[in-house]
Amino acid sequence: MYSLSEVEEIVFSNRRTIQFWVEAGALIPTPQTNRAGRGNHRSFDASEVVVACILRAVSQNNLPIGRLIVIATALRDTFFKIEQIINKINLARTGSASLFLIVEPGLDLVFSIDPDPKEIYEHTVEPMMVRKSRDTSSKTIVYLTPWLERAPAPLL
Repeated sequence: MYSLSEVEEIVFSNRRTIQFWVEAGALIPTPQTNRAGRGNHRSFDASEVVVACILRAVSQNNLPIGRLIVIATALRDTFFKIEQIINKINLARTGSASLFLIVEPGLDLVFSIDPDPKEIYEHTVEPMMVRKSRDTSSKTIVYLTPWLERAPAPLL
C-alpha cells in the first residue's frame, strides 16, 4: 500500500492534484481508506500507482478530467486484465522497453512498445491526412516509460 504522500512523490505531482483525481473518480484509494472519515489517510495499491503515473503523463497534454477518468477506467476495467498489456507496462516500468500510449479521438487507447517510427506514422499522422476529417484530426501521443519507471511495484 502507498500513502497519498508516497503517490505524490512517485508521480511528481502535488497533493491537491492527487486529491482532485480521487474526488473526481480518476484514482481510487483502497476501499478501507476511501471516504473513511477524519484521521484516516487514503492509501493506494500498486495498480493505482501505475494509473497515477499514466494519468500524470497524459495530463501534461491538458486533457480535461473527464478524459482522464475515461482513461483510468479503461486501464482498470480492460487493459489491466490483458496479459500482453501488463507485460508491456512491466517492461517499461523496469526501463527495458519504450512504451507509448496513443489516445485516439474517440478515447480508444493504443499501447505501442518499442515502435518503429513508421508504425507511429501509420497509426497517427497517416489516418489524419487520408480522412481529412475534424473527427480524426487530433491524437495524443505520450511516452510512458519515464513515468512508469517511477512505479515501485510490477503489475500482477
